Amino acid sequence: MVEANRAVALAHAEGAAADLAVLDVLARRPELVRWPQIHLARAELLASAGRRADALAAYRTALALESAEPVRRFIADRIAVLNDEQPRMRWPT
Repeated sequence: MVEANRAVALAHAEGAAADLAVLDVLARRPELVRWPQIHLARAELLASAGRRADALAAYRTALALESAEPVRRFIADRIAVLNDEQPRMRWPT
């Protein structure tokens, strides 16, 4: 998890591509493969990079692993937006 946080910090310093490269490697590690937040972070970066299909896959992985209902609703809404559907829940602005 420390390395995942480091990867997010890299994005701010070196750009999203550097962050995504680190997260791609970390997401395959046995100790992190079942951590939904790493897949959610990847999905957000992939979506912002315009890699819709990859983002959807990462969101779906995060959704399958996540147990907290508020986070599951957030992920489901992100999937809906990428599928050009109306999100079910409105988040405060």
